[in-house]
This record gives sequence, structure tokens and C-alpha cells, in this order.
Amino acid sequence: MTAVLIIIITLLVLTVTIIWYKMKGILRDNGFQTHNFSHHLDDIPNMVVLIRKTTDLNERKSLIFVLVALVAGILLSVLAFVLLLKSLD
Repeated sequence: MTAVLIIIITLLVLTVTIIWYKMKGILRDNGFQTHNFSHHLDDIPNMVVLIRKTTDLNERKSLIFVLVALVAGILLSVLAFVLLLKSLD
């Protein structure tokens, strides 16, 4: 069980990282300042601002999907890590 959780955590963290940098690219393409190695938490409010100012419904849905996928991935990573810690007892 421990090995499976470690693999799941690794895959989740890699997926979240890919999504986060995809989001950074979207923000950069839309005129927001992003940093590759710092200020990661600034990207989430900037993404919300971008979603609110986007008028195209399909683009807005895509942006919301990216943000929801990021948050869900983070939450699932934390959950898997907690389960891993509990399985070590």
C-alpha cells in the first residue's frame, strides 16, 4: 500500500506541476507577470482575475477547468500524503 501511495503522490505532484506551468503560460500570454521559480501563489488570484475579465464563454470554461484541475490536484496530493503518513503507523 505504501508503494502505491508513493507512486500516486509522485504522479499527482508531476501533474500539478505541469498544470501550474501551463497556467503560468496562459497568464503570461494574457499580459500578467509570472515568475518561473517564485511567487507561485500569486498566480491563483491572477487566474481568477483573468477568468472574470474574459468575455468569450468557451475560453472562460477552459480557464476555469485549468484552475479547478490545479486546485483538485493539490487537494488530492495532500490527501494522498496524509493517507501515506497514516499507513506508516
